[in-house]
Amino acid sequence: MYISDVAIKKPIATITVMLALVVFGLFALLTLKTDEFPDVQPPIVAVTVVYPGASPETVEREIVEPIEDALFSISGLDGKQTTASATDGLAQFLVFFDFEKNLQEATQDIRAESE
Repeated sequence: MYISDVAIKKPIATITVMLALVVFGLFALLTLKTDEFPDVQPPIVAVTVVYPGASPETVEREIVEPIEDALFSISGLDGKQTTASATDGLAQFLVFFDFEKNLQEATQDIRAESE
């Protein structure tokens, strides 16, 4: 009860402290650098492999499966979002990485694993 006793006995000091807190809080709010819609670009790499004349099953078996196995060994890869598709003569991969992963490093890792 000591704080409430002091606040009751010295109302001018209490009001001054409260006003100072409000002023400093408003100052901090106005100078705080925030952005409602920050420019965040998730590290995503798109990979396309052309295999002319191959059927989707052949592309799946000979291109997609080996490259998927190699890609999933890369650190920082988000395996839940990463997708692959095979069509006539074409394999496409959309590789998602964690936000901590540098995009240049991710691209180099994909090139190294795909060779």
